[in-house]
Amino acid sequence: MQHAHPPSPARPEGNARPEGRPAESRLLAHPVRQCGRDAPMTRSVIRHTEHRIIRDPETAPNVAASCLHPGCGWAARPGPDVAEVDRQCMTHTGLNSGHSRFLRGFWDIALVHRIEAVTEA
Repeated sequence: MQHAHPPSPARPEGNARPEGRPAESRLLAHPVRQCGRDAPMTRSVIRHTEHRIIRDPETAPNVAASCLHPGCGWAARPGPDVAEVDRQCMTHTGLNSGHSRFLRGFWDIALVHRIEAVTEA
């Protein structure tokens, strides 16, 4: 039976290898690629932890708003009360026809807590 491609060059006898070539391929040296009895054993542990985010009870949230009408630099007084900032925006619109778009922002300081798993004994 003849092969469609020429045979590979003869390999040197024994453990000899051509100069400048590594002893084994880097791909074969990778633990995932090795197989057989002598391959190193690996073990993976995957852990999942639940978290919860809350507003920092020692701080108050802040709400702010500013008018988006071109050339208007009006801004509401920032504070913790959303309703108060909304009233300021409506008053500004009542006094300035056409100023009906506002950029509102809310920010606070948050805390992330790890929820400890309950273990039963």
